[in-house]
Amino acid sequence: MSASISVRNVGKGFHLNRRGHFVVLDDVSFDVEPGEFIALVRSNR
Repeated sequence: MSASISVRNVGKGFHLNRRGHFVVLDDVSFDVEPGEFIALVRSNR
């Protein structure tokens, strides 16, 4: 059986005035199977 949702190599960042570039996601990949619930949580550590 294949995944219902397949995400590959996703990246996201924001340009911050005078502070450079802030990367939120970098090369993220995952599969979501039928009936699964997925949450992405970022820590500030």
